[in-house]
Amino acid sequence: MKIRTIVLFIVLNSNIDGHEIPDTFFNNIIKEAKFDAGLDWENNSLFYGYRYNFSDLGITHNLENSIFGVRSSKEQSLFYNYNTFKLKSNFNIYLNYFISDEIKLVGVEEKKIFSFESITGLKFSNKWLHLSYGKGTQGWGTNYDITLGVNQDSEPYDYGALGLDFGYLKVNYFHGFLEQDTASNNRFITGRGLELTNNKSAIIGISEIVIYSGNNRSIDFSYFNPISTHLEIELNERTNLLGSGSGNGIWQLYLDFLIASNIRVSGNYLIDEFILDQEQINDDNKASGRAYSFKIVYSPKISSNQILSFYFSKVKIGTYTFRHQLGSNNFVQSDKPLGSILGSDCIENKAGIRYMISEKFLTTFNLGQLMIGENNINKTPNTPYTDYTVVPFPSGNYQKVVFLSQKFQFQFKTIYSLTFEIRHENRSFKENNINIPSFLLFGDLNISFNSF
Repeated sequence: MKIRTIVLFIVLNSNIDGHEIPDTFFNNIIKEAKFDAGLDWENNSLFYGYRYNFSDLGITHNLENSIFGVRSSKEQSLFYNYNTFKLKSNFNIYLNYFISDEIKLVGVEEKKIFSFESITGLKFSNKWLHLSYGKGTQGWGTNYDITLGVNQDSEPYDYGALGLDFGYLKVNYFHGFLEQDTASNNRFITGRGLELTNNKSAIIGISEIVIYSGNNRSIDFSYFNPISTHLEIELNERTNLLGSGSGNGIWQLYLDFLIASNIRVSGNYLIDEFILDQEQINDDNKASGRAYSFKIVYSPKISSNQILSFYFSKVKIGTYTFRHQLGSNNFVQSDKPLGSILGSDCIENKAGIRYMISEKFLTTFNLGQLMIGENNINKTPNTPYTDYTVVPFPSGNYQKVVFLSQKFQFQFKTIYSLTFEIRHENRSFKENNINIPSFLLFGDLNISFNSF
């Protein structure tokens, strides 16, 4: 029986990915709304995302270990199931299932492909230590919708992670295998980060994330040292593949501040390639690979059962950011970005209003503009850069998308969660006098409960 027969809402543009607790789920949106209003900041972190401290929120009536749901789109129908099994004290196993009926490009023809995927992992966590091994994603950054380097919305991969929490100091490390590409290049990812926080109003962090690859290359134990850096390892020829072009590193600075108890300012600044030589800048017209994002949230109404917030955000990602001279070291997984879902060679400005009542109803209104260049990594994910020179930004015959959306999220009878979104877009191109309007309807229904 086709999954489409059990889908309750028609979804024209949606996707769900295989990490442990998706950041778009209702409970996680509530969590971020509280952070924006200055609440529960002792649980706010750049590196651990929603999986590490989800059980520390004190929202006992919202804690589930089984979630079932359905989604559909023009390209895909999907049934998903997330499960968490508690073993002994501090030990958990997660087991997720995805059944998909998806249209994919096979050669030059579009075909509908049925697939089943199961994703498992083992986690141990207490107040100061977090260990995990399995399949999933990492989400590092301030404020879930402006992350840059690695994002929980990416395609899943196998990895092991270690996190230490010393109160005012947190450190995190992970190492994983992405995939083997069509040229038999084995692709690996590793990251290390440090966070300083006062657990009340300020977080500052830095990180380095590296992708390294090679033909039938094995895992590189040089990157197992959590205090070594990518440049130091490559320049001292300590890798298992000699040379300085076998990996691609990005460095990121994170800032998250709460001002006057109801204003949150979050920012991420990322460096991929950084040109310092003035001769290269002036004579060779060389460009740096950088990105930044920030979000300002003002919450004028905060009470025991209501939160009203106004916000503005901006994301700018350079033309060549996330690409490398070897395409196998691009920051992608299964032809999709590992970082921001916007890709690269783009800029987005967005303003919005969010209103939450009693942790049962939340509505969000967004108005924004997105410009997408021809070199966006979403279009050519495995293509390397050929010449790191300055070009117009966004590049080529770029798209300009003006969007307006309204999202409603409900939780009722404790176990049911419903998301419904209406989105209108108007798309145009720089070199064409053409406007393409579109109307998108998004829906997601899931059931979550304690079943074990």
